[in-house]
Order: sequence, then C-alpha cells, then structure tokens
Amino acid sequence: MEIFSNLQTQMRLLLHLILLPAVLNVILMSPRNLYASIMLISSYMVLIVTLCNMSLSKLTS
Repeated sequence: MEIFSNLQTQMRLLLHLILLPAVLNVILMSPRNLYASIMLISSYMVLIVTLCNMSLSKLTS
C-alpha cells in the first residue's frame, strides 16, 4: 500500500511538472503554435500512461 501512495505522489508531481509549462505555452503562444503544443502535450500523456502501466505491471507481477 505504501508503494502505491508513493507512486501516486510521483505521478502527480510528474503531471504538474509537465502540465504547468504546457498550459503556460498554450496561453502565451500564438495560435499557429497551438497545434505543436497540443502534439507535445499528447505525446507527454502517452509517455505517462506507458510509465504508469509499466510500474503497475511490475507491482502486480
């Protein structure tokens, strides 16, 4: 159970570290760079989901 809470804290921290600059970029950037920002955010999300799945499978096995 302790491993799980530690993992959750790490994931939350990672999410904040990634999402804050991304959101700032979307707000500050001009519309032509919006597509690039969205692509960057979605690729980060895929990475996070993959990391989550990997750590969960390691925990369950």
